[in-house]
Amino acid sequence: MLFSKEYVGYLAREVTKKLIAGEFIEAPDPQEVRERINAALVEELTLEDRINDEVRIILETYSDEMRQTGANYQEMFKKIKNELVRKYKAVLRGLAARRSTSWRTPWPTRWPQWITLSSSKTATPFDWKPAAFSSC
Repeated sequence: MLFSKEYVGYLAREVTKKLIAGEFIEAPDPQEVRERINAALVEELTLEDRINDEVRIILETYSDEMRQTGANYQEMFKKIKNELVRKYKAVLRGLAARRSTSWRTPWPTRWPQWITLSSSKTATPFDWKPAAFSSC
């Protein structure tokens, strides 16, 4: 999951507070509303993990055939994951939807066109340097 369960709980508390304070909802029991929002957020955020687990189970059942035919595990993972995403009509977050796993890369796989160097050359991860961060 992208966020920790504690952070998701915090988000659920804040969303509940804002909905009640803004009079978008009336809740005789705000705790129940917070629990429902928390459950909905956790379910949505773990969707990709559940899809990845299902892909691994499918690939495990066909591991012998894949070994015999020499199929590439990563390619098959991507194909099956894309099929399951279409089947469940899921919307996955940004880059993770295009990658075979939800592991993060240290830089974007494709740099936006607006990031350029002073020499009008398109930047790459090796020659573009982010601004220095100050300590908090």
